[in-house]
Amino acid sequence: MTQRVNNVLTKIRSNDSEQHIQAKLKDIIGQSLRQRLEVLCKEYISTGEYKNIDDTHITVEVLSERMRKIMSGPRHTRDYPPTESWLSRAIRTVLKVLEDLLLNAMEGEDVGEKARRGLLLYQAAPDIILQ
Repeated sequence: MTQRVNNVLTKIRSNDSEQHIQAKLKDIIGQSLRQRLEVLCKEYISTGEYKNIDDTHITVEVLSERMRKIMSGPRHTRDYPPTESWLSRAIRTVLKVLEDLLLNAMEGEDVGEKARRGLLLYQAAPDIILQ
């Protein structure tokens, strides 16, 4: 997993477009956010290590920052402020569910029990499916 995250980070360029950001997000989460989070959750439960969750979170934060820069670029002015795109909302959702899982892991919560009871945010948040 960490190698995949590093590959995505090294491909981020200052001239990225929304299409590039979307492709990078798909590289990170695959076709379904929920499936990716289930894999990260199960990995954490079996190993007790949350490094892959953290690495993924950091990578998505970088994508979020790139998206903010794109949205605040020269085509947007005070008279014509940017509207939030579905991609911006998707990235924000990904960040929130990753933060929830990471915080639960870092605080020593019983993530396995929370997952079994459906109490983790990724289990309730709308799934993001990228084609």
